[in-house]
Amino acid sequence: RDPLAGAVAALAAHITEPQRIIDMIVHVAKDIGNADRCALFIVDPLKEQLWGHVSENAPEVRIAIGHGIVGQVAANGETVNIV
Repeated sequence: RDPLAGAVAALAAHITEPQRIIDMIVHVAKDIGNADRCALFIVDPLKEQLWGHVSENAPEVRIAIGHGIVGQVAANGETVNIV
């Protein structure tokens, strides 16, 4: 089973504050990927935007679907690895 999906399910069962769940998902994903940074963007289908935080304690960012790397990933559903 996907370790990130398992962590998300466990968190969602015990934590009711969405921002805490998002913070924990980012933390676990960063650890699993052995990454220095991690960002999580959530699709807002009504506004056709992605929203998220690109680093801890950063202000919210909104990006139109189809714009930039993250917007293209959301539009196409294809993974992009940035090295």
